[in-house]
Amino acid sequence: MKLRKSFIIFLTFFIILISIFIITFLWDFIRLTYNENNLFRAEAFYKKINPNTNTLRFLIFVITPISIFLLSYIFFFKTLDINPFKKDFFLCKFERKNFKELKEIDIFSLVFILFVFIEFSFLNHNNFLTKIDIFHEGTNLVPPINFKNYDSFWKSTYYDYGLFGNNRPLLIWNILGIETIGSARVLDAILILLNKIFLILISRKISLFLNISSVLKIFFFLFFTLVIINLSKYFVVPEISSRSLLFLIFLIFFFENIKKKNNFIITFIVGFFSSMSFLWWIDIAFYINAIIIFYFFLLLFLKEFKKILFVICGVFISWIFFLFFFGTTETLEFIWQIKFTFKVVEYLNFIEFPKPFGEHKDSYRGTKSLLLIIINGIFCSYLCLNKKKITNFEIKIILLILFFSSVVFFKSALVRSDSYHIRYGSGITFLLFFFIITYLAVTNNFIKKNIFLFVSILKKKKLFNLISISFIFFFTLGDQIKTIKNGDGLLLNLKKTIYLEDNIFLNTDDKLFIDEFKKISKEDKCVQILTDYLALPYFLKKPSCTQFFTPAFIMQNFTENRFLEQLKKNTPNFILYDYEIKQQTEKLNMPNVDEYIKKNYSKHSIIQNKWEVYKKN
Repeated sequence: MKLRKSFIIFLTFFIILISIFIITFLWDFIRLTYNENNLFRAEAFYKKINPNTNTLRFLIFVITPISIFLLSYIFFFKTLDINPFKKDFFLCKFERKNFKELKEIDIFSLVFILFVFIEFSFLNHNNFLTKIDIFHEGTNLVPPINFKNYDSFWKSTYYDYGLFGNNRPLLIWNILGIETIGSARVLDAILILLNKIFLILISRKISLFLNISSVLKIFFFLFFTLVIINLSKYFVVPEISSRSLLFLIFLIFFFENIKKKNNFIITFIVGFFSSMSFLWWIDIAFYINAIIIFYFFLLLFLKEFKKILFVICGVFISWIFFLFFFGTTETLEFIWQIKFTFKVVEYLNFIEFPKPFGEHKDSYRGTKSLLLIIINGIFCSYLCLNKKKITNFEIKIILLILFFSSVVFFKSALVRSDSYHIRYGSGITFLLFFFIITYLAVTNNFIKKNIFLFVSILKKKKLFNLISISFIFFFTLGDQIKTIKNGDGLLLNLKKTIYLEDNIFLNTDDKLFIDEFKKISKEDKCVQILTDYLALPYFLKKPSCTQFFTPAFIMQNFTENRFLEQLKKNTPNFILYDYEIKQQTEKLNMPNVDEYIKKNYSKHSIIQNKWEVYKKN
């Protein structure tokens, strides 16, 4: 019997490997028909690839091996039922329990939070002083200027990130009463700090839900927390970035909601995230709403109709509140921007996902993420369906939600498949992977015995808490030890960063250009650019003349007329027409605008051989 089981397991994983290699071989042949009516000139246009091809390839690559395992496992082994209408439905087999708080985990949670605060306090001041990324940082420096001058939300600016995503410096600028690049960067560091705190709280919540002994819960919490807080890093591209903060907060409420005790206020709040998430980053809002929809159907299968009612009430009332607070005009503008973004973002941002196991520079990262999603899917299926494994109801829900979230989040890596977006899109995938690995480790019989032996020895000598705290200290603050020793990262240096002059973040050529443009355009009340030098309005302390401070979103047949109407109302004497570094803006996407500019403006100068400036006739 054991031989037969071993053979089935071997055969299943052999077929899974074969399927992965077959799909990899067929990768280039898997594609959707290109829309010849597309006029957005970007990579999708020039390569004639339907942007949704990335998603199709991803789904086939991931779903096929997971489905092979799932069907094989259900067919050959005794598993819980996956049919939600049968008594043996895999989520309902185990009774739900009321889990008590654990004092040791609460203490270690506070220790972790204390140490991440210490880590933040000793961040190296020099890491804040890198030269400005005119394009990317411009996306959150200019919208606050527009908001303050036009006193409106979506009417003043087209938000490519989202209301908070584009306006986030406003928060710290209003608190401190100063508008600087340094303060904006400190705020982004604070968001990472909050990420770490909420990751600690998520680990605490999951640990308390585990149906294992207190000792094993503590070990799970320590190791899981140490790993996941490093998914959110300062000054580098992290797996869990600052924009993920709202999603982590959402998870806290969601996990609280799956307790046995029916707290319908928490259920209502989960639904309330539906509209409130759109005040954050747009992509996070879509992901949160997708999870709310998934949760709705999960509750339907579980026949928890009261919770369904409160989720629906939360969603409905949140949108009523949104309409009441922002008014009809702003809400209609918000809806228009969301619809437009949904239409163009994949065509505009498209980068083809690197072929797995290929030679592309991002292939390794992409392949690793795809394989981790497959591994997570297989282990989630195993943990949820195995009759012998003691995986309680709450953990099954958490596994399902985290796996669904990891797949949904990966859409960011499929829209723009460069190294940064693949890493960002894989954050929840890594979180789930470390959760599964740590859980399997602490429930392994051999490891369990050694953990209990280790703890029993330490408790006799009263060393357990001391060693644990020292362990947390060195792994949390390892990168900051040198900074702490030299005293380079004291909070005083953060204050110094906040009040630094903006010119410090510019190189010599940028300074010369901005000074020159400031002189010639001193009579203009607003700034309009038609290139990717996005931060210019910020340095001139003037708003953009139109909503489109990011000219990449001026699109033929979509937004050209809107742009021209606004430009005619706020006509500047000078326009920054071109810049040597290209990011997203393509003049061919705005032929009518280009014609209008060349008809009403003439080339004035080319500053530093980089910036082409036009003057009104």
